[in-house]
Amino acid sequence: MSVRAHAPGPPLAALPTRPVSFGGLLRACVRLAWPFTWGIRWYWLHSTRKLGKGLVVEHIVKRLLPPPPAGFYTELPNGGRVFLHHREDIGLVVLMSGGFERAETEFAIEAARPGTVAIDVGANVGMFTVPLALAVGPSGRVLTIEPSPENVERLESNLELNSLENVVVEPIAVGDKAGRLVLQLASDPGFHSTAEIAEARAVDENLAVHAETLDQVWLRAHAPAVSFIKIDTEGSEDAVLRGAEQILQACQPVLLVEAKGNERVRELDSWLGRFGYSRRRQRGFARGNFVYSTAA
Repeated sequence: MSVRAHAPGPPLAALPTRPVSFGGLLRACVRLAWPFTWGIRWYWLHSTRKLGKGLVVEHIVKRLLPPPPAGFYTELPNGGRVFLHHREDIGLVVLMSGGFERAETEFAIEAARPGTVAIDVGANVGMFTVPLALAVGPSGRVLTIEPSPENVERLESNLELNSLENVVVEPIAVGDKAGRLVLQLASDPGFHSTAEIAEARAVDENLAVHAETLDQVWLRAHAPAVSFIKIDTEGSEDAVLRGAEQILQACQPVLLVEAKGNERVRELDSWLGRFGYSRRRQRGFARGNFVYSTAA
């Protein structure tokens, strides 16, 4: 998705919406209004004030955009595409900046070796699953894990959109033991979590979901060679890794992990260090995203 320097965000052609009542008029209005928001988008991209950026998004940008089920298609780095909703965080980031975690996605594409298995924990609607499936190719597989039924439905639609048949969707949660977990629901489906949800996102609703360890998922898939694992579970990443000891020992996959907060990073450093992993942060990564690998 190309972005002009003076007007961050996607070209107007990237803003089609699904048919809704008065859909044609809605699409026309969005296309007409969007070029005039370049100043707002510039502020959002360059300002370090979280509160100010939040107010801009909630009180200006979202009011300019249509609510779900309206949405748009966005192109991914290696040729795949997904359908997103304008007002959700992932969709907003794409609209405001031209892409979502592009450096992380490109790294994942390089790390997932053709013919191997990649694992996407916390897949949401497929922003990493689709590129990973294309990266490992027809002879490889992606095990993609997402506990939210709403997200699973949209994920499967995006897999169908890309005609991908090498993805196994596991509609479960993963943690340090099998059983049942409580999925805390958030106002944005990208923030559902089996851990604690930030107060600003909480909606005081939850859902009981089946949980397994990542090792159990791997063994059920006949213990394939795993080259890459991405983990983004909004706070339960440490529990996911505690349940992946056999994979870490047997395959030593490259890990892309979201870890927010110094305490959580120290915990991950300590646990993964037992298996010979060290942490680094790639250039261009969003804050809180790290690579762990056993390579020197």
